[in-house]
Amino acid sequence: LRNARPALASTLLLALAVAPAPAPAQDAAAPAPAAPAPRPRGWLDLVRPDRLIASVRQYGLMAARTQLDLQYGALTFDALAGRATLTDLRLWPLPEWPTEAGCMVSADRNVIPSASPLETDRLRLRVDAYGLSLAPDCLPPDARPMLGMAGLETVAVPHATLGIDYDVPSAGAQVAVHASVDGAAAVVLVADFDYLWFDASVDPDNPDPVAYLDGAVLGIENLGLWQAM
Repeated sequence: LRNARPALASTLLLALAVAPAPAPAQDAAAPAPAAPAPRPRGWLDLVRPDRLIASVRQYGLMAARTQLDLQYGALTFDALAGRATLTDLRLWPLPEWPTEAGCMVSADRNVIPSASPLETDRLRLRVDAYGLSLAPDCLPPDARPMLGMAGLETVAVPHATLGIDYDVPSAGAQVAVHASVDGAAAVVLVADFDYLWFDASVDPDNPDPVAYLDGAVLGIENLGLWQAM
């Protein structure tokens, strides 16, 4: 049993194989060249930037498991492209309302571009999720009847994007969310905060979010929800 609520700051997750090419055919009369000796692994292999970044993101996922159940198929990091990819992700959050079958969130693929390490006073995060699916129990009880009225058995999101641009000195932030739900609607939300963080002075185990909203824009595109309702 867990009593801790997922904290936004601790679950900004997310950290994020190629088969070798076949060797060319050899002349039967010519002896095959000797295979090169494997390069010995030394201490430098342990401090390669891609290995370090992948390790940090893996530890971040392990830390997220203290807040919710989490499984994934593979975690890869492409230093050249500057992005990490998490596949076959499954999450089991613990909502505050009672559930029947349980709440599970799954995603086929999650892509997380890497922010520049030179920006010490800004935190930039973007997560693109593909093939996202939410079980009905993940919705508050008051919202579940609307799912049935719309003729949907689950919430299927082909593509969703979360972007956060956080200014460390001022604690100001811009948050952008885009998601399209099959058979329902596409939603775009952009919000500017003068201040965004957490207050742990009363309950260190469950800090309360502190947000001063400067402005927000919400756009909704009908993809069948209006006709269904």
